[in-house]
Amino acid sequence: MINKSKNQFYKHNLVHNSGMALVTVIIFSAVGIIVIVAALALTSITSQSNLYFLQGQRALIIAEAGAENALIRLLRDPEYRHEVLTIGNGTARIDVSSDSSTKVVRVEGRVGLASRRIEIVTVDTNGITTVDSWKEVFDD
Repeated sequence: MINKSKNQFYKHNLVHNSGMALVTVIIFSAVGIIVIVAALALTSITSQSNLYFLQGQRALIIAEAGAENALIRLLRDPEYRHEVLTIGNGTARIDVSSDSSTKVVRVEGRVGLASRRIEIVTVDTNGITTVDSWKEVFDD
């Protein structure tokens, strides 16, 4: 008789708890999917950030190359004012402004969406050109 009541108890619990395993599986699956989607989103954001950083570094290298080219061109031709160079997969836009003995060379290196700017100030004293400053400039 005791065994019969235990069996009835177990049968009663099985009938009332039969959907609990499915609910548990659905909850764990939903949590797993959320974790996977969050990890993929984080990976995508990190990749985009790294790509933009890399493009910025390449843009700076291209700006430096354009600046060196501009200085050589200024030494050969004091009337040199503007040029756009294609270097690799980027461009260097060079603009030169001057007043009396001072020349300011502004170079923008651009790769993709990234751009970096360099400004060089040169001074000409008795036919000798010297670089007074060479710096990267940032937007205000």
